[in-house]
Amino acid sequence: MCDGFNHGALQIAVAQICQAMGWDGLQKSTHDLLTDVLQKYLEEIAKSAHGYCQLYSRTEPNLDDLNRAFQDIGIYLPELEDFVSQMKTKQQQKMQTQPTQDKSKEVQRDL
Repeated sequence: MCDGFNHGALQIAVAQICQAMGWDGLQKSTHDLLTDVLQKYLEEIAKSAHGYCQLYSRTEPNLDDLNRAFQDIGIYLPELEDFVSQMKTKQQQKMQTQPTQDKSKEVQRDL
């Protein structure tokens, strides 16, 4: 049951990422493949962070362990921050244009 919930959450995350990238649609097979890739990717990060946690004789990983795990797979925090800020900017732009489009549709319906 828990695996089904996690898989469902990953499917939603993949769909939101694809939508944020500007994709309008996604084939089921592609969606399933991207979900599996994301799951393996997250598992790899978690295993690496757990390994660093054990290396430093801790029972729970902390942000330093996560940072080292990211570095192991080639993710650097400044690049990740840039990506997140770009996605936020795109979302804000999209939110600002949507109400304008909706109002223009309402005006056209009234005519």
